[in-house]
Amino acid sequence: MFYFLLFTGTALILYGFMGIRRERNQSMQLFLKLQDAIDEPASREESVEKDQEKIRDLTDRMAEMEKSLFDHLLKWQMEKKELLEKMDTGNAVMEKPSTEADYSDFTGIEEKMVLVESIEEPVEEEAELAKKKPMPENIRKILDYEEEGLSVQQIANVTRMKKGEVLLLKNLSKHYRK
Repeated sequence: MFYFLLFTGTALILYGFMGIRRERNQSMQLFLKLQDAIDEPASREESVEKDQEKIRDLTDRMAEMEKSLFDHLLKWQMEKKELLEKMDTGNAVMEKPSTEADYSDFTGIEEKMVLVESIEEPVEEEAELAKKKPMPENIRKILDYEEEGLSVQQIANVTRMKKGEVLLLKNLSKHYRK
């Protein structure tokens, strides 16, 4: 009887292991089928349309960002112009007060004017320097390669840069003297 129970127990254990293996194989096959279904492109035309849609979307986003940046720059310039006009009129008015009562209204303006002038000078100097700076060698090389007819990817390969770096340097070249 002991051998019979031992044999039956061993058979049931082996049958359980075979069932587990069979179940694992079935789940693996199901997973592979699902993975193949996901990996297959629906059609080439659909993928091209999706890519073109993404490109249009990114182009629209870039246009909106450029527009908002331009608007902010215009607002900043207008505010700067207004502040400069106020400062000019403030200087003219500050020279006129003859009594201490008239002068007490303008005590804080001098401090503000000094602060604004100290802030403005570096900005103007940087703008002048940027206009006068000669073009760096790496940007000049990129423009030369572009004139030769190389694409952005080819330029990136030749200069051992990433494509984004090449595009960035190409855009920065607009701010330098040629």
